[in-house]
Amino acid sequence: MSELKEARRQARLDNACNTSYYKMKLTARDWIIMAVMTLVYAVVAFYQLGSTVMPQTYWTTSKAGEYFIIDLGEEVHVSRINYFFGINTDGKMTIQYYDSSAGFYKMLYKWTTNDKGERVRVHLDDIKGAAFKVVSSDQNYDEDLKCRYLKFTTNRNNLELGEIGIFVDDSKTAWENITIVESTVAEEHGDPAALFDEPYAIPYSHDYMNSTYFDEIYHGRTGYEHLNGIRPYEWTHPPLGKLFIALGMAIFGTSMFGMRAMGTIFGILLVPLMYLFGKKLTKDSFGGFAAAFLMMFDFMHFTHSRISSIDVYGVTFVLLMFYFMYDFYVSRPQNLGLKRSFALLFASGLFMGCAISVKWNMAYGAVGLALVFAITIFEQMWHKRLIRKNDLQDQYTWTKRFFTDSILKTGIFCVLAFIVIPATLYFATFIPYMHVTEGQPYTFADILDLQLSIFKYHSESVIGETHSFQSAWYTWPVIGRPLWMYNSADNPEGIRGTIVTMGNPAVWWMGIAGVVASAIIALKNRDRRMVPIFVAILALYLPWMLVERCTFIYHYFPILPFVMLSTAYMLVYVKNHIKIGKWLITGYFVVVAALFVIFFPALTGIKVSETYISNWLLWFFPAWWF
Repeated sequence: MSELKEARRQARLDNACNTSYYKMKLTARDWIIMAVMTLVYAVVAFYQLGSTVMPQTYWTTSKAGEYFIIDLGEEVHVSRINYFFGINTDGKMTIQYYDSSAGFYKMLYKWTTNDKGERVRVHLDDIKGAAFKVVSSDQNYDEDLKCRYLKFTTNRNNLELGEIGIFVDDSKTAWENITIVESTVAEEHGDPAALFDEPYAIPYSHDYMNSTYFDEIYHGRTGYEHLNGIRPYEWTHPPLGKLFIALGMAIFGTSMFGMRAMGTIFGILLVPLMYLFGKKLTKDSFGGFAAAFLMMFDFMHFTHSRISSIDVYGVTFVLLMFYFMYDFYVSRPQNLGLKRSFALLFASGLFMGCAISVKWNMAYGAVGLALVFAITIFEQMWHKRLIRKNDLQDQYTWTKRFFTDSILKTGIFCVLAFIVIPATLYFATFIPYMHVTEGQPYTFADILDLQLSIFKYHSESVIGETHSFQSAWYTWPVIGRPLWMYNSADNPEGIRGTIVTMGNPAVWWMGIAGVVASAIIALKNRDRRMVPIFVAILALYLPWMLVERCTFIYHYFPILPFVMLSTAYMLVYVKNHIKIGKWLITGYFVVVAALFVIFFPALTGIKVSETYISNWLLWFFPAWWF
């Protein structure tokens, strides 16, 4: 027993005296694998991301009662009228057609079915729109209705339209022979001819390619407003994610593609980042490959890479902030020296500030960073004690500088890296609020007040609200309730397109086993490498147990990379310790990729048969519906 005790004491001392640390080196093979995986994911992620064509000129109603009349050039059968809405959708307009036999204008209507199943007539002033969305008056007009003149009258101000498309008979192309022959619109209220100058930009059918869907009506719209100096509409989250959306439109153009492009780029970057983190964690290129592979084929990562919402930005920054803190922890500050330690802490704090500047809930991870830092310093303090106890401090001189270097200097630097710089960055993202040219600019006092408004919104305003696709925190890992984001229009019988955000069952369900198994493996082998991963999972997940507001499955997204890293750690162990491990892993990867292929239509909006969706995609859980 005394020999075993002495062996353990010596092992602890050897660990304390260990001055080496893992310096990850990327081989040519690593670079090739990362490049291929990233390229493959990029090609798939950009596939039919969105249209590059969108109306660029807009007209907004300014005074009730103003009207204009358009001439179609000849008497035609109007089968459909499409409207592309801008950012202001509060106003209303009435549309009338000129009945040549009666000699006056009549209301143009379509037949539709109301909530009670009754056939009713709906006029344009009943049509509602959302920012950057095509709304159709479908081909249910009287078939014998023919007209040459259409009259548009403002009923209520503040309706912004980018284009009105008039479709004739069975044509899928907007009518081009349109002129305004009469108008009472005041000159200072703009020229309504802007509504008919880009017929190529107004599609016959609306879908995700040419219209916003889900939270794009908030985040995509606000990105557009930042780009054009308009007072922001969406203020319930900090601006950084929406500023990236604006950057995408500045680079790639104001279109659905431009609105989504930067999010896609961030989603693509997550693949090599997971490779780097996975290899650093497992000290094995296979671990990097496994982590990146799981991220590549996960459904939620894919759908959030292709929508103009802000979550993918926050997740990328959370992964980066833990990546650099992990390096600080696993390499140990006494081995790194102050200069390299400070560099890692600076990077971690910078990306922490970026994450919080996207969404406040990313701040849960900041608690995890603080805990990993505290564990690192505590370990260093324990190592110093062991070294001094064995009179080795002259050999390990860092112990003599422990208080000044690790406590005093590092503590002061952490105030800079994790408080001053993130706070400065956070408030800097609000600078566009102070320089709007359309609407009332914010003052700095307004921005401070806005922080309280954000807090009250999330802690008070939305409490008690419900949603058809909300889900509790404990259902997320098992994909208890996916979130349905999009359903296509103009569907042939038995055919439709859909987009859902959820997890790849093979990734998420294995992730539960991965977290448990990696914890057992790490405890058994006394492997400290997994500590920051578990801390990240707990810090990002546990607070949701106390949240009273309506929550959704995408709130699990920031936790997901660390669950995947746990799975990658487990898979490396299986590869190295189980005889048929490589075959088991190969089979598992095949299942992961196969499920991605099977669910691909439901992740992209591609139209498929209803039977395909019901027979192949909705068989997992009764609560799944999309």
